[in-house]
Amino acid sequence: MNSYQSSGVNRNSANQAKKLIAQAVSEIHGTSTGNLIGKFGASFDLSKYESPILISSTDGVGTKTKLASMTNNFNYIGFDIVNACVNDILVNRAKPLFFLDYIGTSKIVPETIGKIARSIASACLENECQLIGGETAEMPGIYTGEDFDLVGFVVGVLDDSKICDNTKVKKGDVLVGLPSNGIHTNGFSLIRNVFKLDEFPSRLSQFEPSLNSTLGDELLKPHISYLKQINQSAKQVKAICHITGGGFYENLPRVLPSNVTAKLYPSSWDIPNIFNLIQNEGNVTDEEMWNVFNMGMGMILIVSPENLTNILSNIPESTKIGELIEKNNHQVIIDGIESN
Repeated sequence: MNSYQSSGVNRNSANQAKKLIAQAVSEIHGTSTGNLIGKFGASFDLSKYESPILISSTDGVGTKTKLASMTNNFNYIGFDIVNACVNDILVNRAKPLFFLDYIGTSKIVPETIGKIARSIASACLENECQLIGGETAEMPGIYTGEDFDLVGFVVGVLDDSKICDNTKVKKGDVLVGLPSNGIHTNGFSLIRNVFKLDEFPSRLSQFEPSLNSTLGDELLKPHISYLKQINQSAKQVKAICHITGGGFYENLPRVLPSNVTAKLYPSSWDIPNIFNLIQNEGNVTDEEMWNVFNMGMGMILIVSPENLTNILSNIPESTKIGELIEKNNHQVIIDGIESN
């Protein structure tokens, strides 16, 4: 006799996972928010905003989830998805309001789903937004083994007068970098290939002297949220760029007018050792590295020269990393790196 469970879908596990998710959200955000979990839809009160403009973004963690499964470490993967989404709407200067997640897996393990949900809820709390709902799907045949997918959706708000206007960006403006803590959430398919992690997952537990940690601990460092840093100096910033998939060559042009070129000076900051390890072990070209990874800079602010001193003072970890020059054959130039 056929049944849903014999087909690979365990409703009891799904229901147990939902209870653990609601419990995690209630403990972190309060009972009123936790009670929203499991409903058909979720609501959010916008009555305190006079003329709210909503800004939304969706993103995924990619194959970093495979490393979480390989190491059985799900404590930070929720921070990855929340912070990546929040940073995307920060480019528009939006304040995050609420967040929804999607977890797809071949087999629901309630304890694992609970850990992921708890990390998502904790990250939402740090970003001053609420986790108000989501979807957990058990889909054998689409996902296999311990694989799972993690996707997030964030909605933020900004005042009409604070809409980011990149038209003020011009030649002579300065690029200020906010450092990353490592890989963040992009490039993990390349990383898995370089270190042959699918064939030799034990490599993740090996201590790497150049990193002063195991490879797994380094790679699973959570994506940083830049909410607090941006809030400190938002009024003095002309444009913001989140360095995610596509690295510098693909992301910076998204916030630049067509008549300027961004020139970066890598010697102005310390590139984390993990990037050198990836490049050397994988024989990856310079151009490919800068077109895939953040290379130690997770966010770039474009400011006028007269505001530079204030920005560097308000955000002590920030560094001047480049400038905007007259447009030439490339819209992004990285000093010392040849590009096609």
